[in-house]
Amino acid sequence: MFKLMFVVLFLVGVALCSPRPNNAIPASTSSPTSTTSTTVDETTKVASKLTTLKEKVQLTIFYETLCPYSIEFFVEKLEPAVLKLGSYLDLQLVPYGKAQTSNETDSEGRYSFTCQHGAPECRGNLAHACAIDVLRNNTHAVIYNSCLMQSSFEYSDPEDITRCGVSEKVPTKSINDIGKCINGTRGSTLLKSYGEITKANKVLFVPHLKFDGSTEHERDARNNLITVVCNLLNPQPPACHST
Repeated sequence: MFKLMFVVLFLVGVALCSPRPNNAIPASTSSPTSTTSTTVDETTKVASKLTTLKEKVQLTIFYETLCPYSIEFFVEKLEPAVLKLGSYLDLQLVPYGKAQTSNETDSEGRYSFTCQHGAPECRGNLAHACAIDVLRNNTHAVIYNSCLMQSSFEYSDPEDITRCGVSEKVPTKSINDIGKCINGTRGSTLLKSYGEITKANKVLFVPHLKFDGSTEHERDARNNLITVVCNLLNPQPPACHST
């Protein structure tokens, strides 16, 4: 059933949500230079890498909850990477994408949002923002939000919040707090702040990835996130060499 719903979602959403084409992300190039100069440069780079310790990789992911490409990356790339290398990632999730925030609040102080894939996506972004806030642990938040992405296509059924909480062993209090956050002012305030972060980073497509503030490794990470993270770590942890 999930596969059928995902196909329908993909066909509807793909026209609205598109990642930056691979060929639009510049590949590394070098200008012609002498063989000696190139050798010296490469040797310097290798030496620098060997002497620079990097025990954690900072990864920021900008996404929206009903974008087919965001769902695919989140479920197929990010969750496996977090399960394998979560302790080596300084992860920031930014669930907003191409949404817009109203300048005014309702009578209860909540902001309203307009999202690329409609009101269901706004509810999804709220759910993800609240889960990140309540769970605190980004590994748990990724696993929980990945469950939501695979089980909820409208984000209108409160049971989805509970169902994923139970399946991922989230404490009952945390499940209840996520629900309160979604329906209260806390959720809209969080999502508004994610909108400000998204705009400050001039995000034009989703999912959009930054490693230590740079998009240099984004194209490779779309295909193999685990390999990119392992290559950035120095020394590489045992998890990078296990199957």
